Amino acid sequence: MDKEQGPESLLRQVKAGIVLFLLLLVLVFALQNSEIVTLEFLLWQLSLPRALIFFVFFAVGFVCGIAVSNWHTLTKKRRKQA
Repeated sequence: MDKEQGPESLLRQVKAGIVLFLLLLVLVFALQNSEIVTLEFLLWQLSLPRALIFFVFFAVGFVCGIAVSNWHTLTKKRRKQA
């Protein structure tokens, strides 16, 4: 059974292509930054691949950004209600 290809199907294919491209970039980045790096902070010492350290710091920054944005939105709503 042939399925008509509408705009939704094309959009889904474009999104899949973008996701695959981004995954390929992440893979290349991880392969090129696999050197073990030692982080020292006060009494702690941690040895991890450089790419993993970048991803962890990126994720922490992303979560902090979402938290600040949500906090800002909540305080804005509370001001309107008061």
